[in-house]
Amino acid sequence: MGDLATLLKEKRKEESSVDVSGLSYRVILADESVMNPFAVDSELVRLVNRRTSALKSERSKAKSIFDWCMEHISYGTTKKEFGYSNSLEVFRNREGICGEMAFLYIALTRSIGLCSSYVSVIKDFQKKRVRHACAVVYPKRDIRKKLFVDIAYQRFDIQHKKVKILSDAEAISRYQQWR
Repeated sequence: MGDLATLLKEKRKEESSVDVSGLSYRVILADESVMNPFAVDSELVRLVNRRTSALKSERSKAKSIFDWCMEHISYGTTKKEFGYSNSLEVFRNREGICGEMAFLYIALTRSIGLCSSYVSVIKDFQKKRVRHACAVVYPKRDIRKKLFVDIAYQRFDIQHKKVKILSDAEAISRYQQWR
């Protein structure tokens, strides 16, 4: 299965179209009127590909992306003009709140072919009731193994006590309400 960065690199060589049949996600080409929290552009794809291309395991790739987020994305303190930010806005502004950081992490991991989803956290790792969000990455070989990644809590492989993993339709619906 190819990743988006490899497909884009091949496209540049061929100067024709991109075959996305090897991806486990759909690529949707839309203008900015479409509100999708999992947006990527060529800069984002190049960055994540450079950072992870030499790594072998999915876990090491997921950790490398987490480390990049920890180094470059801060918890948001600036009031947003339009409410919730999508992944590209978080990437460009270098800040976001929990759900926005999760959108960025998911977009980054998916762009290299990792399976990941948006997570609503109900009880955090300290058993505290919260309204919070993070991401989950699934190893392709065993979808039952879940690796929860929380940029806002600054924890890789965090063990939140009660969570709800959202489908993309649910995550996008929430994003559109918050936007």
